[in-house]
Amino acid sequence: MSSLPVIILVIGIFGSIFLVIGYIPQVIKVIKTKRTDGISLTFLISLNIACFLFVIYSILVMFFNKHNGIPTALPLCLANTIVGILGLVILIYKVKNIKKAKLYLMDEKTYYEKYVLNNL
Repeated sequence: MSSLPVIILVIGIFGSIFLVIGYIPQVIKVIKTKRTDGISLTFLISLNIACFLFVIYSILVMFFNKHNGIPTALPLCLANTIVGILGLVILIYKVKNIKKAKLYLMDEKTYYEKYVLNNL
């Protein structure tokens, strides 16, 4: 039996782990500081759409490729589910900050510096 499927699985697992680890510090920073003015709304929306599509893709691969689908697509599915949730957390903070800034007729950075920073 070839070791290629095992190598592919290990690469997928490590890639998934590093993808998730890469987002955790940013989510923690946003939750602690509530600051999102340096993060692009377009990036966050694109990230969440991409994660959603990758989850659908990996589920379809697992469903239709019974022989190798689960081992090869499961890391992709799990990583994108987790990153999608983390990205959604940041997106929620971003949208809240934009709405509050507009309420005060300010940009997001000015709102943060005037109202949020003083309350942390």
